[in-house]
Amino acid sequence: MVIEIISGICCFVFLAFDHYFLNNPVSECTFDIALLFKMLASTCFVISGLFAFRKARNTTPEFKKVASLIFCGLILGFTADLFLEINFYAGFLVFVAAHIFYYLAFSVYSRMNLKKWIFILLFVATFAVLDFFAPWFDFKGLFPFIVIYSAVWAFVFVKSIDSLKWKSAYSKTMVLGIVAFGISDILLQFKFFPEENFSAVTASLIFLISNSFYYLGQLLIAHSIGKDYIEK
Repeated sequence: MVIEIISGICCFVFLAFDHYFLNNPVSECTFDIALLFKMLASTCFVISGLFAFRKARNTTPEFKKVASLIFCGLILGFTADLFLEINFYAGFLVFVAAHIFYYLAFSVYSRMNLKKWIFILLFVATFAVLDFFAPWFDFKGLFPFIVIYSAVWAFVFVKSIDSLKWKSAYSKTMVLGIVAFGISDILLQFKFFPEENFSAVTASLIFLISNSFYYLGQLLIAHSIGKDYIEK
């Protein structure tokens, strides 16, 4: 727990430095400095996940599988954070891969049913319509990627919901992590697809909030595999 708390504090300290250097360029290498702090922040949730994963080694085979898949998703999330700064498409694909690992992890104890399919269809359709007509975005032909990504997140979310049937706080934390991840993705659109006249100051603030939700989500997900929450 101590390691996880320290990792969480360091994560948000590094995030603060990342945001500072992005908005206060001091030299030509400012972007590289900001990227360094961003990756240090991402390293924190991987470290937190690693220590939590080590605890999971003494749990049931079923939960070991869940923890292994979640930890692989965390590593892919770390990789996607780097790729997203280099190439949008590469970062997008790796983040989708991370979500697939989360989906597979929840599939160990969760099954699809009609209610979940209905939720996914309604969520994606509603989100797509609201996003498409939102006056703050200019997707420049990339809107299909947004719809695909929202669908991927929705699949992960409906699977994670089954974690709530258990009393453990760890299972609740897992779902909160997935929700925080989703909020981050919604807000991240203001960085990549802002409408031309959208305030740069506002976009920068929203980006900081988006990153805060993202790292909170990943830290919560990492923490959640520290204890077997699957009740027999």
